[in-house]
Amino acid sequence: INIVGRNKILEQPEFTTDIDRIKDVYNKLESPEFLHKIEEDNDNNIKVYIGDESGIEKDVSVIKTKFKRGNEEGTIAIVGPKRMDYDRVVALLDYIKSNLEN
Repeated sequence: INIVGRNKILEQPEFTTDIDRIKDVYNKLESPEFLHKIEEDNDNNIKVYIGDESGIEKDVSVIKTKFKRGNEEGTIAIVGPKRMDYDRVVALLDYIKSNLEN
């Protein structure tokens, strides 16, 4: 499991004033059980989990998909604020997935 950009969540206004919220988000993103849950409940389609659906926090969303490259399979997930530009993030995730698979 490789997590990149986790510190970017600290720059989001939703998390700049409440240290307990930041700790909760960080604890979930470091939890192997939570990360495996992100990997397991997904097919090859892009899935969007907004707010409480994300399992992280009410102001956090997760957009994820599985990819397959040769014999390897993995999950790409983008975690960000609930106010993110979903169309843009879904298009970016689809682009990343396509490039990984080809």
